[in-house]
Amino acid sequence: MEKEEYFVLDDKHEKYPPYSSQCWFCKHFGNFECPAFPDGIPDKYLSGKRIHDEIDENQVGYTVFTELT
Repeated sequence: MEKEEYFVLDDKHEKYPPYSSQCWFCKHFGNFECPAFPDGIPDKYLSGKRIHDEIDENQVGYTVFTELT
């Protein structure tokens, strides 16, 4: 029997409305994904409570908010 492929539905779009986070206006953001946080963007950034304009101790690499142009 072959293993079935499946995906996990990410419902962060239901929890965090657009435009409450600067992530929506960042060139690195896409489909609720960011290279700085490959395991998921922390809620503190998606909620808009914090701005990711400096390196976070829990991130990968040096990517920070870069405004779309």
